[in-house]
Amino acid sequence: MDAILGDAVKSDRLGYVKGYLVRFGNPEATDLEGDFFTQGTDFGFPAAKGVRVPLNLYYHHGMDSKIGRKAIGTGYIKADDIGLWYEAQIDMADDYARAIAKLAKEGKMGYSSGAAGHLVERKAAQGDAMEITRWPIAEASITPTPAEWRNTVKSIFEMANMDEYEDEAEMEEMPPVPMDDSPEEFAGIVFSGIQFEILHE
Repeated sequence: MDAILGDAVKSDRLGYVKGYLVRFGNPEATDLEGDFFTQGTDFGFPAAKGVRVPLNLYYHHGMDSKIGRKAIGTGYIKADDIGLWYEAQIDMADDYARAIAKLAKEGKMGYSSGAAGHLVERKAAQGDAMEITRWPIAEASITPTPAEWRNTVKSIFEMANMDEYEDEAEMEEMPPVPMDDSPEEFAGIVFSGIQFEILHE
């Protein structure tokens, strides 16, 4: 089975989790492998906007030795202009599932969609980018693997004073690493005056 990472997961204390299982892209907005989905991708079911499609939730594609291939919750997919939105409720009566829900609430979980590898199809797009034309979704998983790369930076740092930066280019400017400074001293220089919260290891 093939798997592709989706969004960071938002959760509440009752075990409800939500986020994008799939985000649409283009040749300039691909995943780390150079792949991207579109609204024309065949997901194995009618992905009409606003239509809810039921889909069980699993943990780490069933590869965890303790939880295995047991569903840890139930939910549904709903397509919109951005991608495939997925909402589910984790089974809070199960000890392992409850621990997963706690990690999701702490921002340490992401979504990942799984598809049967022999049914997946891609076609060359622009440059090295590949458009995924067929991705029959077999399952939705919640996983500790870092979430979809386009959201990773925003989920790592919660900048308190975003108005100090005029644009993203200015945010990306970093001072050179002083050869005689320790990593701790350098980090203190880079992040001085910035309040942030680490959400991912």
